[in-house]
Amino acid sequence: MEQDVPGNLQRFPENTEIQNRKHLFNKRRTVKSRLNVGVLSVKRAGWWLLIVLIASVSGWGQANLHRLNWQQAVLQALGYNPTLQLRKIDVSLQRYRAQKTLSTFLPVLQYQNINTRNIELPEFVFKVGPVEQRFRVGTPYNITHSLQLNWTLFAGGFRWWGYQAQRHLQKAMEKQLDQHAAETTIRVLETYFSALLYGDMVQLQRRMRTAAWKHLQQTRLHFRAGTTTELDTLRARARFESTLPELTAARHRRLLALENLKMLLGYAPEDSVALTDSLRILHLLPATFPLQRDSLHQLALRNRPELKASRESLSAWKSQERAAYGKFSPSIVFSASVDHQAQVETLFPDRTDFTRVKRALVTVQFPLFEGARRIIDVQEARAQFRKAQLQQELLQRQILLEVDQAYLAFREARQKLPALEETQKQAAEALRQAQLLYDQGMLTQLELLNAQVQLEQATIQWKKGIFDYNMAQFRLLKAIGTLETIVH
Repeated sequence: MEQDVPGNLQRFPENTEIQNRKHLFNKRRTVKSRLNVGVLSVKRAGWWLLIVLIASVSGWGQANLHRLNWQQAVLQALGYNPTLQLRKIDVSLQRYRAQKTLSTFLPVLQYQNINTRNIELPEFVFKVGPVEQRFRVGTPYNITHSLQLNWTLFAGGFRWWGYQAQRHLQKAMEKQLDQHAAETTIRVLETYFSALLYGDMVQLQRRMRTAAWKHLQQTRLHFRAGTTTELDTLRARARFESTLPELTAARHRRLLALENLKMLLGYAPEDSVALTDSLRILHLLPATFPLQRDSLHQLALRNRPELKASRESLSAWKSQERAAYGKFSPSIVFSASVDHQAQVETLFPDRTDFTRVKRALVTVQFPLFEGARRIIDVQEARAQFRKAQLQQELLQRQILLEVDQAYLAFREARQKLPALEETQKQAAEALRQAQLLYDQGMLTQLELLNAQVQLEQATIQWKKGIFDYNMAQFRLLKAIGTLETIVH
């Protein structure tokens, strides 16, 4: 025991030193791990900050969802369609042109300052006998301040008829704006209901594909059981595969219709549109709506904005012709001025150095010969007026033809609609009876599938008939110029 104590006493410091080293190592490792965690946290925070900055710059995550029915879609297009916005700017520019033409009736007031430095003054020589005398007239500086007023009292009606022409052009552009609004409305309605139609077709094609898949599975089971041939399996496989192209086409057409609708409504490409309507029959024509051909023609000739714009353009060219005749008459201009002149020796005169001069005059100008330019202007205005008349007659015929086409398309769609509806009901009844017979074992899976396919096809034709009927009503209202009544 006495020999062991010194040994233990000698080994104790060694154990303590080892423990201290281990403790220091663990402490360093803990600090290092904490530093690594801190650096990793900073890196993660940096990445998240970068993602947030990119999202804020690129607009990621800021897409809007717009829910609207067909009336709201039309109102949105009329307010924010890019093409209509450009047309509205054109109307504003024409309004400014008309106002600028009207400003020619007002007098022109202007101020003029003239500072003259006479480098060499005129010298007069007088010789009286043998003596020669020289005199210089004037001062080194001439300062003039002038206030001038010019007012054209009479210009032969040129300004007035020019203003009237610009006013008629402004009204014509306003009517053309109504025409573009009607065309935009038709495009929006056609795109909106096309998206609804293709959405229903996607659902119907999905059901047809599901039914074809079930038929393929049943055929495979019967083939394994030995009750059908391999040819039946191949036919079922071919029918199943044939449903994919139609489903894909319906999806793509619906997506394209929604993208076109967003463009027409002025939405951003990253926004989404949700259509709240369903494809149903719309009764847009009132009970008192005239369906006689002559009555529709009269409504079109009275309401179509194209004809109104054509009439305004015709009036504008008539005013241009009268303005051309006005160039042959004399012009009377009243002018007045107040001048303050100073002839001094320095550039900066005193107030007392100025003298005031007042003038007032009336000028009558009568152009006698300008190289036949005025006559050519009159001939050109007459030709443009005649051209506008022919364009109006042609436009009137085109509008009447459009009314006839829209009316016949409406009658055709209205007559086809009950037949398509009856066909769809009969197909639904046939499928119900086929399902009962299949449950009793009296029909095969293929016959049941054929009944279901016939129902889906009849439903698709029924949906297309609804679409054609609704669009036929819209086009008929546009043809007679009353399309805006269904929205406002």
